[in-house]
Parts: sequence; C-alpha cells; structure tokens
Amino acid sequence: MQIVIEKRSSENLLYDVHVEADLATNETISTITGLSVDSNPGTSLTYDAYGSWNINIQAITYKDGVVAKIGSVMQGKIGGGAQAGQASYTYIMRLLYTTNINSTPREATIRIKVQDK
Repeated sequence: MQIVIEKRSSENLLYDVHVEADLATNETISTITGLSVDSNPGTSLTYDAYGSWNINIQAITYKDGVVAKIGSVMQGKIGGGAQAGQASYTYIMRLLYTTNINSTPREATIRIKVQDK
C-alpha cells in the first residue's frame, strides 16, 4: 500500500497512516516493527522513531466521513523536510508492521511531498 502525505517544511504535525484496505475483516495491527526513510544527506525531515508511533485504540472518524476501525491506523509526527534551493522534495518512508493474524512484517509505503511554494 502506498500513501501520499503533502506538507510544508514548517509543519510538524501528527499524521495517520491508514492501512485498513490491506487488512482482513478481523485483522488489526499488532506492532510497528520498523521505520526507514530514503533521503538525501543533509535533509531536515524529522519524524518520530518507530517506537513512538501509536496504533489507534478507538475508531477514528475523518472529515470526509471515512471511519477507521480500531487497530488499522499508525500515527506519528512528521516535520521539517526543507531542501536547500528546492521548492519541493519527496521522501519515501516505510513503516513495517505485524498483525494479530500474520507475524510476517508488512510494509506501508508513504510518499511525503514537502512543498514550500
């Protein structure tokens, strides 16, 4: 699954990574086992370490009416990301997680587009 986050480099906000579409009916996220970010040296993207990300323990209703079931969202802060001389830059973040049904890690890929123009 690939998710796109668009943000400004001045923002340091909590973001949701909703993976319910990749889960079976009674399947929930058990643990977040890893996090990596592909980026250039000298970047200023900041993010919570994977041990600081949370799994939702109650349903979440979003502004568009979508309801995320318990255990289907990973939440963490992402900030910064400015690149010298560039108005926009895209990072690739990978969150690895296991579920109550499958202990083999799965990957949620997040494209973080930092746009400052």
